[in-house]
Amino acid sequence: MRKVKRPNDLPLDVLLTCISNYQDSYLVKRLKSIGPEVEAVSEIFEDKVKNQRLHTLEPHDNVMSIVTTQEMKNVYNDKFVKKGQPGRDIYDRLLNAPTLNKCPFCGYRVVSTLDHHLPKAKYPTLAVTPTNLIPSCFDCNKTKTAVRPLTPQEETLHPYFDNVEDDLWLKANVIEQFPIVFKYYVDKPDNWDELTFQRVKNHFKVFELGKLFSILAAGELPMRELTLNRIYYKAGSDILRLQLKDYAESVEQVHLNSWQAAMFRALEESEWFIQEYFSHQGKQNA
Repeated sequence: MRKVKRPNDLPLDVLLTCISNYQDSYLVKRLKSIGPEVEAVSEIFEDKVKNQRLHTLEPHDNVMSIVTTQEMKNVYNDKFVKKGQPGRDIYDRLLNAPTLNKCPFCGYRVVSTLDHHLPKAKYPTLAVTPTNLIPSCFDCNKTKTAVRPLTPQEETLHPYFDNVEDDLWLKANVIEQFPIVFKYYVDKPDNWDELTFQRVKNHFKVFELGKLFSILAAGELPMRELTLNRIYYKAGSDILRLQLKDYAESVEQVHLNSWQAAMFRALEESEWFIQEYFSHQGKQNA
């Protein structure tokens, strides 16, 4: 859900770099011969991503009946990912692209791998295409699986081409219980079209972000309760609300659609939390 600068590496250059130390001359010849196809399909891929038409790109089980899917997987695994191999510098550059090394899909966990936006098992021509390789945390990579989109609404956000960081869309509700539970959801900004809204909702669902954010919030609130409790009993509910607003605005300065900001906004807007929560809890920390 966070933008990452598009890589400048060209697909053909990456392919040629990866295969530069193969000893099998016949394999090298075949891999070089598919270079124009790799370039063409990579260009089509980018165009379709930009225009929300990725679901129309048909899968294939080989490259031009010249190179097998397994051979392209081997190029990726043995020559691109493996340390000491010719493509590893490019792999590391892509891996280290996100700000603070945070996964662009969830925005919070640490990047540890590259995700194929379209799976290499179904799109082997794109196995080492840089714009098809997105830095990801292990959990997001595993959660996404190798499913391809069948409709525009099913196209998850692509961090190199999609940007939803400038509009506020992440919200949360307080579930009135002890301990508090937060339910996160996607709220449609007025300037979004319906397709963008549905894609963000799908991305939110595919990567199980509601569950992740609820877990993170459940751990955050107890660490704030002592301070909030004291504010409530010493300064009153109005000042408590202002403090929650300040917390939210402070976080939003760093990242508008932060689970922390959505949590503080939900607490600020909850009359139950502002007026009743701490009176139920008692004055033990006042």
